[in-house]
Amino acid sequence: MRKCHFLAIYEIIAVLLALTPQSYAEDCLNSADHTLADSLKPLIRAIGKQNLSHRGYISPDEYRNFDSKILAELLVSRLEKECDPIRESKSPGTKIWDHTEVMMLVPSEVMDSIAKYGFKNQHLTRSTKGITAFDSRFLGEQELAGLRLSYSDKGRELLPKSALLRFTDQQHGGDDFPFWYGDVIVVFKDEVKKRMTWTREDSLSSAMMASAGNYISFEHASGESYSTKSWFPGRTLGFHESSTPSFKCQGYCEAQIWGELGLDDVTYIMMKPGAKAGDLLAKTGIPIYTYSTPGGENSYPPQPAKLKRENLIYGGDTQKQERFFGKERAKTQANEPSPALRNIQESKRISALSDSQLIEQIKSTGNYDRLLSVSELALRNSPTSRRSLLALTKDGSKEIRAQAIFGLSQFDDEEAKTAILAGLSDPEPAVRAISMTIAADRRNDPSIRARLDMLATDENPNVREWYGRLFKLNRSCSE
Repeated sequence: MRKCHFLAIYEIIAVLLALTPQSYAEDCLNSADHTLADSLKPLIRAIGKQNLSHRGYISPDEYRNFDSKILAELLVSRLEKECDPIRESKSPGTKIWDHTEVMMLVPSEVMDSIAKYGFKNQHLTRSTKGITAFDSRFLGEQELAGLRLSYSDKGRELLPKSALLRFTDQQHGGDDFPFWYGDVIVVFKDEVKKRMTWTREDSLSSAMMASAGNYISFEHASGESYSTKSWFPGRTLGFHESSTPSFKCQGYCEAQIWGELGLDDVTYIMMKPGAKAGDLLAKTGIPIYTYSTPGGENSYPPQPAKLKRENLIYGGDTQKQERFFGKERAKTQANEPSPALRNIQESKRISALSDSQLIEQIKSTGNYDRLLSVSELALRNSPTSRRSLLALTKDGSKEIRAQAIFGLSQFDDEEAKTAILAGLSDPEPAVRAISMTIAADRRNDPSIRARLDMLATDENPNVREWYGRLFKLNRSCSE
């Protein structure tokens, strides 16, 4: 009898896993630290979660209750259903998924840190070998998602990590490898494509200069005007291109990988001959190769079309992988944290504060730490957080006002309604956009509907476009 009960439990788990987004099911199975009860609770919550709950944003409740990989898959799935079809050729051919590889270039000196803590984006590390533009990047990434997003620790974990989309058929150009990012090439598993968008060039350099093309919602601080309608719009790997390739990568095609990302998402690694990646990487058991780019005098930087995997340095060990990604990684400690690691740890520290501690930190810290604290408070559902968020909707910082209004989306009372209505008249387009997004769920209220309708003719063309997206029947993107 006991054996039957034992089997029944595991049969139930198998059903739960079958109904759950793949990335989250894999995480539950691979976690060595969870008890059966610990794993079942979030797994049960995830059953049937096939769509995001709101038209124009991921709610505080969803951030609280779902893994960032689940949210990433749902975000990308919605784009694939709503946006890819209107951007595809009238005579589509194969899916981009079928002839692409996803890879990332990183400096060899940070590989041990990645092995311990995973791949982190600029918002969490506050460092980059590319363009430092936190505010503009966040706005552009929300545009890629077609959603307004949280800037909390969990929210920033969801935001994408930039990578390279390499076309294996060699018909799409992209002869430039962004070699300045590093000498190690990390090649990801195909499963990562489920939570990935891509653009035909660097999303930041094109997106952040856009104001006239009505593809990016807010003008770059420089005031430059640049139409990116044919270049920027994010697509998914489910996108069907025309039977004859209709585009080429501009420099290189960029991949944006949403949600938590670690070496357990990696299929193999390639290193420039002579590069050293540290002792910890070998403990992961991931296969490591050298690479070359034959056919050119200057072998480095490599060209994607000519990239060739060469000699196997380390053959990989499945048992080592299981040990490392199960328990061994959790035991590793950094000797002397780098500035990037200190920023990651500080973000985690702030996310663990109580409501009252966050409110005290908001009163006493500088602009950036205030933004992080307000963004964490916006995910809390308590009378204390509600009172503070109401006051913060009148803050002098547009970013803080936007996150405060985002947090008020979970409260359905007159004071919250009044604050959201005020946000619809905010002088900053970014605040009007998030207020409009929250108010759209309440448009059956006559006072809200009347104010929303005024935004259809807003002075800012990008606010007008966002209004159009919110009230389209079946899609959240521009054509």
